[in-house]
Amino acid sequence: MARKRICLLALILACLALCAAHLRGADPVELRRQGNQIEVRIGGRPFTTYYFGPESPKPYLHPLRTAQGTIVTRGYPMVKNIPGESHDHPHHRALFFTHGDVNGIDFWGEGQGRTVFRKLEEITSGPDSGSTRADFDLVGPDRKVIATETQAYTFRGDPSTRSIDCEFTIQATNGPVKMGDTKEGTFAIRVVKALEAPNVHMLNSEGGVGEKQIWGKRANWVDYSG
Repeated sequence: MARKRICLLALILACLALCAAHLRGADPVELRRQGNQIEVRIGGRPFTTYYFGPESPKPYLHPLRTAQGTIVTRGYPMVKNIPGESHDHPHHRALFFTHGDVNGIDFWGEGQGRTVFRKLEEITSGPDSGSTRADFDLVGPDRKVIATETQAYTFRGDPSTRSIDCEFTIQATNGPVKMGDTKEGTFAIRVVKALEAPNVHMLNSEGGVGEKQIWGKRANWVDYSG
């Protein structure tokens, strides 16, 4: 049986003013599981919650907050009564990882494939970081498992910043896996209206500036801030 391993590393910077380096004066990070979700608190204050239950076709983090407590991700479709929020693209669930073409099956648009929780491998709190790692099955519309996926997150923060280190591993356990080319970027964040283009600064590693020069382009990093 052919096996193919795809490892993707990502670091969310952008609207949270996140920092990839070690944070000086780091606050303690507490992770607490309640059913099919894990609450993340930094310095005793809520940061985000990791949802991985069957209520959603895919796992996601919602909401994301700055160190000052400001929410920077859209509430919809999880929260439907926030004044002024747009209700387009209901598959945009705050911060999430998924792909629109895995062996021809769409896991992005929530109409075909599902990322089904299998096992929580790790949940750790600590004086300067906290982490979680969970295993999932990528299940097609015929209920057959296409591949397995591991999602790992490490959370850090101090009095002025928040950061998330993200690692995703897709392993072909039931035959070859082909990740097709799509217009979406697989790892996504849906921000609040105040942080939508053109109200923000966008710059990528290739020198692209603004939405038109960055959307759909390959880059090592993107600075998205506002």
